[in-house]
Amino acid sequence: MKTEDLYGPPCGCGECIQAGVANEQTRRDPHTGQMLHGYALRRGLDAFAEFQKRARAAVGDRGRHAKGFEKLVKP
Repeated sequence: MKTEDLYGPPCGCGECIQAGVANEQTRRDPHTGQMLHGYALRRGLDAFAEFQKRARAAVGDRGRHAKGFEKLVKP
């Protein structure tokens, strides 16, 4: 599957506007194959942000290695 198949253009429908994701790219649900928008997209974006926050807390700003290889956070 190509990256282009996973992301779509912003939706801009009423539900997306209400959920605050009208300017975000839609994303394909890996389980159903449907493009997420509206509140489903908001939940996915919030879950990914929470994952990134916890990953940064677990490994620190420098990444997994002491010399800073495989950084999770861009400077």
